[in-house]
Amino acid sequence: MLRSLMAGVSGVKAHQIMLDVTGNNISNVNTSGFKKSTTVFQDLLYQTSRGASSPQGGRGGVNALQVGLGVQVAAVETLHTQGQIQTTGSRTDMAISGDGYYVVTDGSRTMYTRAGNFVQDEDGNLVQSGTGYKLQGYSMEPNPTDPTSYITGSTLEDINIPIGQKIPGRETETVGFRCNLDGRVDSYLPMGVLGNDVTISGTVAGNKFSILNVSESPVNTAGATNFMNLGFDTTNDGTVDVTISAALSGLDATT
Repeated sequence: MLRSLMAGVSGVKAHQIMLDVTGNNISNVNTSGFKKSTTVFQDLLYQTSRGASSPQGGRGGVNALQVGLGVQVAAVETLHTQGQIQTTGSRTDMAISGDGYYVVTDGSRTMYTRAGNFVQDEDGNLVQSGTGYKLQGYSMEPNPTDPTSYITGSTLEDINIPIGQKIPGRETETVGFRCNLDGRVDSYLPMGVLGNDVTISGTVAGNKFSILNVSESPVNTAGATNFMNLGFDTTNDGTVDVTISAALSGLDATT
């Protein structure tokens, strides 16, 4: 009689824990980043009243006589499945789709959370609502090989969004331009000196000259390849021819 009462009590206690877990799941239905739990049961050890016997003398085997002593909670497991993403109306609230955690810190410890309920503090830092833990992320750094793009930094920093701060304007330093060239158009020499209405001037021996014409006359002088001759005109001394030479291996002077 006592054993049956104890087994029944163990079942009541175990299912009470199951109800506690279920009630906690229901109460946190609107909690940001909450992950529900499930209860895992297991039976207790069995009391053996009679051992088992093997087949013998024309008789078959007999199973052991065992009486169960009840149940207990083996574990309370958290289910890390993707929850439903909802719109909150706050521009600083975020949600993670798929695997991953937010990295937050209290200044000394690094912690991880799925709750994306963030607000801005008085310094413009994104902090978790209710705890004040600062949200962290990797800073973006200019790409040393491509100044028009950025790469992810290697250290975690507090995410700060300055409110009301103005960035002073500055002149454009780098411009990228990409296009397809028409193969039917005649080739041009460097600098575009053959273009229409192009005037280029230079100073030779203190006198200013204007470029009038460009000719392509390859001349080999001391192993160099002369690929462009510029004619400078002056009103006093007539025309002065200046040869620009380039000793470049494989240079085609006709293109």
